Amino acid sequence: VGDDASTTAVTEATGPEVAPALSPDGATLVFQRGDSYGGRSEIVSRDLSSGNEIVVSGGVAPAIGPDGALAYARFAAPEDEPTTVVIEGAGADWIEVPIEGQPPPTVDRIAWDPEGDFFYVQTSTGGSDVSAIDLTSSDPHPMLVASESIRLAGSVLVAPSAREPGVLTAIRMCCGAPPDFNFTTAELVEIAGDPESGWGPVQKMIGIDDVLAPGPD
Repeated sequence: VGDDASTTAVTEATGPEVAPALSPDGATLVFQRGDSYGGRSEIVSRDLSSGNEIVVSGGVAPAIGPDGALAYARFAAPEDEPTTVVIEGAGADWIEVPIEGQPPPTVDRIAWDPEGDFFYVQTSTGGSDVSAIDLTSSDPHPMLVASESIRLAGSVLVAPSAREPGVLTAIRMCCGAPPDFNFTTAELVEIAGDPESGWGPVQKMIGIDDVLAPGPD
């Protein structure tokens, strides 16, 4: 989408194309092409000036950091869920961080903190959690962001993003349980903190009830 609101097709899609991420210099677009189930999606890097494409890896949820490093979730095996986060390039060299659990959680989305020292990972195993991975640590591993009280109440966090350093923005949905969930409300929240000092309480910014009138559905 241009400054004048004009639109231009970037690719001729051969499958679903989601999660676009633009490099800091605006020269490269990275996105996920294909269905993520059963290891059928891949991470594609496209040079916007030449149109040349490179398949980076099979995986999901690409995200480019402020220094140009690429993070994405890779399949451990062709039929597995994407459970290993890979960070490559722009000084990160090559880092792999397994997202462990029983059953192994699926990586749904990755969002970098604007300072680039860590990023947030949304995972799901029936519900959803948001963790942070500290790239400055000698042992990068997922650390849950939300307090235990949120999870005990049945809330989940989805759609993580970060518009300013050290502040996670997410949608908090409450309060359902698998397999039907039946969430009754959703709200945009902010959680301030970082992997070193921890995170503070969830601060509600606006809720769906604030903008939509209640109805039978």
